[in-house]
Amino acid sequence: MLKRLLFILLPLACSYLVFAQETPPPNAREVARLDKLSQAYIASVSNKAEQVITDIGKQNAQYLDKLQSREIRLQKKLAKIDSLAAQNIFAGSAAKYEQLQNDIKNKSDKLQRSTGLYLPWTDTASNSLQFLTNNPLTGKLPVSPSQMKDALSKVKELEAQLRQAENVKEFIRQRKDYLRQQLSTYDLGSDLKKYNATAYYYSQQLNDYKASLSDETKAEQKALALLRQYKPFQNFMEKNGALAGLFNIPSDYANTGVGGLQTVSQIQGLLSQRINNMGPNGMQTVQASLSAAQSELSKLRNRFPQVGDAADMPDFKPDATKTKRVKDRIIYGLDIQTSRGNNFMPNYSDIGLSIGVKLTDRFTTGIGASYKLGFGKDISHIKFTSEGLGLRQYIDWKIKKSFFLSGGGELNYLSAFNGIKELQDYTAWKKSLLLGVSKTVSLKTTFFKNTKVSLLYDFLHATNAPKGRALVFRAGYNF
Repeated sequence: MLKRLLFILLPLACSYLVFAQETPPPNAREVARLDKLSQAYIASVSNKAEQVITDIGKQNAQYLDKLQSREIRLQKKLAKIDSLAAQNIFAGSAAKYEQLQNDIKNKSDKLQRSTGLYLPWTDTASNSLQFLTNNPLTGKLPVSPSQMKDALSKVKELEAQLRQAENVKEFIRQRKDYLRQQLSTYDLGSDLKKYNATAYYYSQQLNDYKASLSDETKAEQKALALLRQYKPFQNFMEKNGALAGLFNIPSDYANTGVGGLQTVSQIQGLLSQRINNMGPNGMQTVQASLSAAQSELSKLRNRFPQVGDAADMPDFKPDATKTKRVKDRIIYGLDIQTSRGNNFMPNYSDIGLSIGVKLTDRFTTGIGASYKLGFGKDISHIKFTSEGLGLRQYIDWKIKKSFFLSGGGELNYLSAFNGIKELQDYTAWKKSLLLGVSKTVSLKTTFFKNTKVSLLYDFLHATNAPKGRALVFRAGYNF
């Protein structure tokens, strides 16, 4: 039991050890930097809150319209089988959706009720802005009072929007359960599954928006790192933070403890003793262990995003990209293909850049371009030259695990050139039609962990002059 308690309290205590030192007052050289830091933080919080408010508002309208349309399809389909059952099961359905849309539009108190949801970002953002209003880091507010009031207002509006979305989510869950129970004995094809899928993706979209809040910008990271070292801010969060209110933690907890539990100073002393017993690198070992544990937790959350809410568990295999924004689906690529020279061309490397978008979890398509850099005939005659360009279109279809069916079409200019005008000779562009297999390789490095190797067959290699290579091997990196 003691080991479990220490495992739970160790991250908290280590954080306390790191941030408990009070930051001395800034000198004159730091004033401008701190004001700029605070100003950037306030702007970042305001912009992020405004963006998520807009996104959730659009999501509510789109998904509710789609769900209502699917209910109408279900009702029509059921009416062909059992008209009386269709009339009874869907009685008042349109009125329920209309009332919900009106409640959302009018910000009804019914949808603003607390859901018991705790969001670290809104808690920190709201309290940090309130703290900076009364305790600016350099003695003066870095923005106008109206700007600060507007930022605080947006965070509060976001909190209300999230509560509203959670209540809409509960309405959808209840509606989904009701329809599943009522329609379980009827064969309605895939329409009920489509309704359940739409309900699931609403919940997943909401989870994605909440996750985006935790993705701190550089301005947030720097400002919060500074604030968390600042003793007055620590005291403010202890008194005003949502968790402090939830657990009713007294302001003198560090000295008195709660309910007979050890005080902060006692835990700090115990951990210091244990860390010292680990040798001169004890703190580094603890920090490395914590980082590894946090990394594993992140992997589990990414693998099972729906865990923790059993009502959201889908009865189908969901597509994780469906709720992602377009910018979060974009994949950039870099690859290199080296070819031995012949009578027509020197040794060269085909260096390609690409940009693609994930349409589904399994299917990616994109475009790219390549530059052919010549090295000369042999090691005794090294000479860097421009040996051509290439234009590409590609697809990747995930077969299993890390294997992909890859292919695409290419146009390659296989002649040395000194200017853009030479590239206008379209007869010099050669076509390639590629199809093969790719595999992503997990390497234990930070930069090359998404390495991709491809073996492709060119179906048009024999039609080009000079005759091209039938097999194309490429190694690259996606990021």
